[in-house]
Amino acid sequence: MEIIRRNGWRNVLVLTDDFHLTRAKFCFHALGQPVSMEKVSNPMTGIILFYWIRELVARLIYPRQVRAYQGRW
Repeated sequence: MEIIRRNGWRNVLVLTDDFHLTRAKFCFHALGQPVSMEKVSNPMTGIILFYWIRELVARLIYPRQVRAYQGRW
């Protein structure tokens, strides 16, 4: 967020893997930064399946981490 403010950027494009998209949206929205999102799809392989499962767990934990970062548990 600091780099966005420091450079005075008003339009931000976040390009991320499709399994990170929802969490990335949540993070920027929670911090009050409007962004445009684009995803890059990955073919479903064993390692990608592992990342999807890890991402599901992270989505349960991440809201609390963002609130802690903002100083409002």
